[in-house]
Amino acid sequence: MTLEEAIGILEKDIHTDPPKSAITARKHDKAILMALKALEKQISKKPIERFTGNEYVCECPICHGETYTPNEVEIQSIQYCSWCGQKLDWRHK
Repeated sequence: MTLEEAIGILEKDIHTDPPKSAITARKHDKAILMALKALEKQISKKPIERFTGNEYVCECPICHGETYTPNEVEIQSIQYCSWCGQKLDWRHK
């Protein structure tokens, strides 16, 4: 099963409008939303590369936190944004 398939299954399991008295259903939905957020961070996203005039900097496409430069990434084998935990895809296409 792929991450995308797991996300699709979990999204279908969220209650659309549980009554206020359905505490278990609301807790269930909150747990599913937390799991979805964690799973979505595991899907690699390309960082945004831009030139500042002196060097290239990279930005997380989710939180826009500045990550390392492409050279530092290769040296340190960085796979995730240090600000939000998003998995980053550094492959050049």
